[in-house]
Amino acid sequence: MSMNKPCRGKLLLLITCSVSLIFLTSSCAVWNWFMGGISDEEVNELDAGLSIEQRKTPFDDAFRELGIMIQAYGLPSSPIQCKNIGNETAEKGLPSNMYIMISTCINKIGKGITFIPYDVQYVVSEQYTGGKIDRIFPVAVIAGGLTGYDKELIEKERKGEIDAAWAGAQASAKYNAGESVSRVSLDLNMLDYKTQAYYPQVQAANAINLRKDKLGWAVSAYYMGCGGEFESNVKTQQGLHMALRMVVEFSVLELLGKYFRVPYWKCIKGANPDVNMIKNVKDYYYDLPEKQQIVELKRFLFIHGYKNIDRNSPTLNELEIDAFNKAKRQYGCTGMGDTLFKLWENVKVSSAIKIVSQDRKKKMAEEENLAVERQKQAKIDAAQEAVRSAREAEEIKVLQAKYDGIIAAADKYVQEDKYEKALEQYNSALQIAPNAQYPADQAAKIKAYFEQRKAAEEIYKNALAAGDALFKTKNYDKARAEYENALAARPNDSLAKGKLEEVNKLLSYKKATGVGKINEKDFNDE
Repeated sequence: MSMNKPCRGKLLLLITCSVSLIFLTSSCAVWNWFMGGISDEEVNELDAGLSIEQRKTPFDDAFRELGIMIQAYGLPSSPIQCKNIGNETAEKGLPSNMYIMISTCINKIGKGITFIPYDVQYVVSEQYTGGKIDRIFPVAVIAGGLTGYDKELIEKERKGEIDAAWAGAQASAKYNAGESVSRVSLDLNMLDYKTQAYYPQVQAANAINLRKDKLGWAVSAYYMGCGGEFESNVKTQQGLHMALRMVVEFSVLELLGKYFRVPYWKCIKGANPDVNMIKNVKDYYYDLPEKQQIVELKRFLFIHGYKNIDRNSPTLNELEIDAFNKAKRQYGCTGMGDTLFKLWENVKVSSAIKIVSQDRKKKMAEEENLAVERQKQAKIDAAQEAVRSAREAEEIKVLQAKYDGIIAAADKYVQEDKYEKALEQYNSALQIAPNAQYPADQAAKIKAYFEQRKAAEEIYKNALAAGDALFKTKNYDKARAEYENALAARPNDSLAKGKLEEVNKLLSYKKATGVGKINEKDFNDE
């Protein structure tokens, strides 16, 4: 049935008025809710309808205990970073990155580990905009990814049995009709931040099984002889994500346990020992050089409660040898390697953490005392430095005045051409200020002048002697040349001038008279 626009407008107005009337005639409770006047009963009813769910996993306590174990073994706090742990499978239903889950895991451990965020773009942007980030660089980096998603290992509407593997332990479970089973696998490794090389045998490769029926997903995990289960009645994907969180958390526990070389399985209720890691730890302690074995032995003897252990010495004293022998007898060991392993395996965390904590407090107190002593010594050193600086300043002032006087005297000698005395004064100035440039340059010039004068004197003597020899043999042209060389070497020398004038007269007479050979006697008669 069609309706024109005026009719539709009237109908809309009628409906609006009816709704308004219903609202105005409703209960006072609704009106009070809109106006903010809620009764106590209504508040209690609202509170009862609201609940906050705190997300907890089976490994929350394990992470805290792992942090305590790391400290109990006397290991220092380590900064660790995590790369983007991506989804390496083709399954779009899995998360693309496990980074947030892993960072949450590490933060659960406590002060034993410092988590370093992996955000290169942020650091570069801050530096580009002028921000100064005082970065802490990690010592190790977690890498890896989701490596497998085996979907519907057992199809729906069929009964079956499937093996599950997690952390090296095998188990099996039966699945009822109407269920399908899938498996998710995660691989994690640890690499050295500086070298970017993977630590050998520090890895975790685990998987978790999930079953799905008409009610949704549920976790069916078997690891270390234990089973875990999570049912979802909210949405089907919730079970998948909880499964991923469980396998991520266990893998991080395993990875960090292997990295810090601590028996991490003791932190997980009902877990069995990691047989492969135990073998690796045994081999590690047997293969250590003797000096490093002694270092490790002292560390374990100390956290086991043995007294008078000097951890700063690379050798064993009598008391430490006695403690070592007691440990060997206690665990039935024969050598240092197997004793180290037994001490490692049997650390009592509850007592060791007290020993380590007391030791750290003692060291902190000692460091505080040392800091106070350093401050006192720094004040003493500063006062002594001030006195020394004042004394040096006065000495420098006296030396400066003496230096200036010597330089003035030397410069005056230069003006008077008394170069020997000038050189003595410049050398005296250099004794006061060995690195002074001006007296060094002036002394060098004077020495160069003396060398030149010595060379010129040698030329003068040789030329004068050669001229005299040539003059006696009546070779006046060559004699004149030698006399000119002698006069060039000593320009104001009267002897050289006289000899040159004499030879010039003889040569002039020869030219004027045309006599081929001049007789000196005849020249003298003239």
